[in-house]
Amino acid sequence: APEGTNVATHVLYLERFLNALGYPQVTLVGNSLGGWIATRFAVEHPERVERLYLLNSAGLRRENMRSPVANDRTAAQLSVEHTWGFSFPTPRFILDAVVRNSQTPAYAGFINGYDPREELDTILAQVKSPTTIIWGENDSLLPIIYAHDLHHGIPGSKLVLLPHVGHMPQIQAPTQVARLLLSSIAQQPGVVI
Repeated sequence: APEGTNVATHVLYLERFLNALGYPQVTLVGNSLGGWIATRFAVEHPERVERLYLLNSAGLRRENMRSPVANDRTAAQLSVEHTWGFSFPTPRFILDAVVRNSQTPAYAGFINGYDPREELDTILAQVKSPTTIIWGENDSLLPIIYAHDLHHGIPGSKLVLLPHVGHMPQIQAPTQVARLLLSSIAQQPGVVI
Protein backbone atom coordinates (compact mmCIF):
# COMPACT_ATOMS: atom_id res chain seq x y z
CA ALA A 1 0.00 0.00 0.00
CA PRO A 2 1.15 3.57 -0.54
CA GLU A 3 2.95 5.18 2.40
CA GLY A 4 0.54 6.23 5.12
CA THR A 5 -2.38 4.08 4.05
CA ASN A 6 -1.84 0.62 5.53
CA VAL A 7 -2.59 -0.65 9.03
CA ALA A 8 1.09 -1.04 9.96
CA THR A 9 1.69 2.64 9.23
CA HIS A 10 -1.28 3.65 11.37
CA VAL A 11 0.08 1.51 14.23
CA LEU A 12 3.41 3.32 13.89
CA TYR A 13 1.64 6.70 13.92
CA LEU A 14 -0.25 5.69 17.08
CA GLU A 15 3.01 4.69 18.76
CA ARG A 16 4.63 8.01 17.82
CA PHE A 17 1.56 9.92 19.02
CA LEU A 18 1.59 8.22 22.43
CA ASN A 19 5.35 8.77 22.72
CA ALA A 20 4.96 12.46 21.88
CA LEU A 21 2.31 12.82 24.59
CA GLY A 22 4.43 10.87 27.07
CA TYR A 23 1.83 8.16 27.73
CA PRO A 24 3.52 4.85 28.60
CA GLN A 25 0.18 3.03 29.01
CA VAL A 26 -3.31 3.70 27.70
CA THR A 27 -6.77 2.26 27.25
CA LEU A 28 -7.48 2.02 23.53
CA VAL A 29 -10.97 2.38 22.08
CA GLY A 30 -11.36 1.70 18.36
CA ASN A 31 -14.28 1.48 15.94
CA SER A 32 -14.03 -0.30 12.58
CA LEU A 33 -10.56 0.45 11.15
CA GLY A 34 -9.67 2.03 14.50
CA GLY A 35 -10.38 -1.30 16.20
CA TRP A 36 -8.14 -3.07 13.72
CA ILE A 37 -5.33 -0.61 14.44
CA ALA A 38 -5.88 -0.83 18.22
CA THR A 39 -5.78 -4.64 18.15
CA ARG A 40 -2.54 -4.75 16.16
CA PHE A 41 -1.06 -2.14 18.50
CA ALA A 42 -2.08 -4.24 21.53
CA VAL A 43 -0.32 -7.28 20.06
CA GLU A 44 2.82 -5.39 19.05
CA HIS A 45 3.01 -3.33 22.27
CA PRO A 46 1.24 -5.36 25.00
CA GLU A 47 3.02 -3.48 27.79
CA ARG A 48 1.42 -0.22 26.64
CA VAL A 49 -2.26 -1.27 26.50
CA GLU A 50 -4.07 -1.45 29.84
CA ARG A 51 -7.47 -2.23 28.31
CA LEU A 52 -8.86 -2.62 24.81
CA TYR A 53 -12.37 -1.74 23.61
CA LEU A 54 -13.33 -2.87 20.11
CA LEU A 55 -16.49 -1.38 18.60
CA ASN A 56 -17.57 -3.24 15.45
CA SER A 57 -13.90 -3.78 14.66
CA ALA A 58 -12.61 -4.54 11.18
CA GLY A 59 -9.60 -6.71 10.41
CA LEU A 60 -10.87 -10.26 10.06
CA ARG A 61 -10.29 -12.23 6.89
CA ARG A 62 -13.78 -12.69 5.52
CA GLU A 63 -14.68 -9.05 5.12
CA ASN A 64 -14.93 -7.31 1.78
CA MET A 65 -12.68 -4.26 1.81
CA ARG A 66 -14.29 -2.82 -1.32
CA SER A 67 -16.31 -0.18 0.47
CA PRO A 68 -18.90 2.00 -1.28
CA VAL A 69 -17.77 5.47 -2.25
CA ALA A 70 -20.18 8.36 -1.88
CA ASN A 71 -19.84 11.32 -4.24
CA ASP A 72 -22.72 13.44 -2.97
CA ARG A 73 -24.96 13.74 0.06
CA THR A 74 -27.76 11.58 -1.44
CA ALA A 75 -25.31 8.76 -2.21
CA ALA A 76 -23.82 9.21 1.25
CA GLN A 77 -27.27 8.88 2.85
CA LEU A 78 -27.91 5.62 1.00
CA SER A 79 -24.42 4.35 1.79
CA VAL A 80 -24.73 5.19 5.47
CA GLU A 81 -28.21 3.69 5.79
CA HIS A 82 -27.37 0.47 3.98
CA THR A 83 -23.73 -0.13 4.83
CA TRP A 84 -23.52 1.20 8.35
CA GLY A 85 -27.00 0.21 9.49
CA PHE A 86 -28.29 3.58 10.64
CA SER A 87 -32.00 3.27 11.30
CA PHE A 88 -32.68 6.94 11.96
CA PRO A 89 -32.11 10.15 9.96
CA THR A 90 -28.37 10.55 9.63
CA PRO A 91 -26.99 13.85 10.93
CA ARG A 92 -25.69 16.15 8.20
CA PHE A 93 -22.16 16.23 9.72
CA ILE A 94 -21.88 12.45 9.27
CA LEU A 95 -23.04 12.62 5.65
CA ASP A 96 -20.59 15.43 4.94
CA ALA A 97 -17.77 13.43 6.55
CA VAL A 98 -18.65 10.33 4.50
CA VAL A 99 -18.54 12.32 1.26
CA ARG A 100 -15.34 14.13 2.22
CA ASN A 101 -13.50 11.04 3.49
CA SER A 102 -14.51 8.73 0.64
CA GLN A 103 -12.96 11.11 -1.88
CA THR A 104 -9.49 11.37 -0.31
CA PRO A 105 -6.42 9.75 -1.86
CA ALA A 106 -5.64 8.16 1.52
CA TYR A 107 -9.03 6.39 1.59
CA ALA A 108 -8.65 5.14 -1.98
CA GLY A 109 -5.08 4.08 -1.25
CA PHE A 110 -6.14 2.12 1.82
CA ILE A 111 -9.02 0.34 0.09
CA ASN A 112 -7.01 -0.40 -3.05
CA GLY A 113 -3.81 -1.22 -1.18
CA TYR A 114 -5.44 -3.64 1.25
CA ASP A 115 -2.84 -6.16 2.45
CA PRO A 116 -4.20 -9.52 3.68
CA ARG A 117 -1.02 -10.03 5.74
CA GLU A 118 -2.32 -7.36 8.12
CA GLU A 119 -5.47 -9.30 9.01
CA LEU A 120 -6.08 -10.16 12.64
CA ASP A 121 -7.14 -13.80 12.40
CA THR A 122 -3.73 -15.30 13.19
CA ILE A 123 -2.82 -12.92 16.02
CA LEU A 124 -6.01 -12.64 18.12
CA ALA A 125 -4.74 -15.17 20.68
CA GLN A 126 -1.76 -12.86 21.29
CA VAL A 127 -3.94 -10.07 22.70
CA LYS A 128 -3.05 -9.93 26.41
CA SER A 129 -4.98 -6.80 27.43
CA PRO A 130 -8.41 -7.13 29.02
CA THR A 131 -10.70 -6.71 26.01
CA THR A 132 -14.35 -5.74 25.69
CA ILE A 133 -16.00 -6.16 22.30
CA ILE A 134 -19.02 -3.88 21.82
CA TRP A 135 -21.06 -4.71 18.73
CA GLY A 136 -24.12 -3.22 17.06
CA GLU A 137 -26.23 -6.22 16.07
CA ASN A 138 -27.58 -4.52 12.93
CA ASP A 139 -24.19 -3.89 11.32
CA SER A 140 -24.51 -4.84 7.64
CA LEU A 141 -20.88 -3.95 6.85
CA LEU A 142 -19.44 -6.28 9.52
CA PRO A 143 -22.20 -8.71 10.55
CA ILE A 144 -22.43 -10.15 14.05
CA ILE A 145 -20.40 -13.26 13.12
CA TYR A 146 -17.32 -11.01 13.32
CA ALA A 147 -18.12 -10.14 16.93
CA HIS A 148 -18.28 -13.82 17.82
CA ASP A 149 -15.05 -14.54 15.92
CA LEU A 150 -13.23 -11.78 17.81
CA HIS A 151 -14.70 -12.92 21.12
CA HIS A 152 -13.65 -16.54 20.59
CA GLY A 153 -10.23 -15.51 19.28
CA ILE A 154 -9.23 -13.10 22.07
CA PRO A 155 -8.64 -14.95 25.35
CA GLY A 156 -10.86 -13.79 28.21
CA SER A 157 -12.63 -11.15 26.14
CA LYS A 158 -16.10 -9.90 27.03
CA LEU A 159 -18.78 -9.47 24.34
CA VAL A 160 -21.57 -6.89 24.63
CA LEU A 161 -24.21 -6.89 21.88
CA LEU A 162 -26.30 -3.78 21.26
CA PRO A 163 -29.69 -4.42 19.64
CA HIS A 164 -31.01 -1.98 17.00
CA VAL A 165 -27.51 -0.54 16.51
CA GLY A 166 -25.39 -0.65 13.36
CA HIS A 167 -21.72 -0.16 12.52
CA MET A 168 -21.10 2.93 14.65
CA PRO A 169 -22.31 2.28 18.21
CA GLN A 170 -20.52 5.34 19.59
CA ILE A 171 -22.79 7.51 17.40
CA GLN A 172 -25.94 5.37 17.36
CA ALA A 173 -25.95 4.43 21.06
CA PRO A 174 -23.61 6.96 22.69
CA THR A 175 -25.13 6.69 26.17
CA GLN A 176 -24.85 2.89 26.26
CA VAL A 177 -21.28 2.96 24.96
CA ALA A 178 -20.27 5.73 27.38
CA ARG A 179 -21.70 3.77 30.32
CA LEU A 180 -19.79 0.65 29.31
CA LEU A 181 -16.53 2.57 28.99
CA LEU A 182 -16.96 4.71 32.10
CA SER A 183 -17.88 1.80 34.38
CA SER A 184 -14.58 0.12 33.56
CA ILE A 185 -12.50 3.28 33.54
CA ALA A 186 -13.87 4.32 36.94
CA GLN A 187 -12.51 1.07 38.42
CA GLN A 188 -9.04 1.67 36.99
CA PRO A 189 -8.42 5.28 35.94
CA GLY A 190 -5.93 5.98 33.20
CA VAL A 191 -5.45 7.58 29.82
CA VAL A 192 -8.11 6.69 27.23
CA ILE A 193 -7.30 7.10 23.53
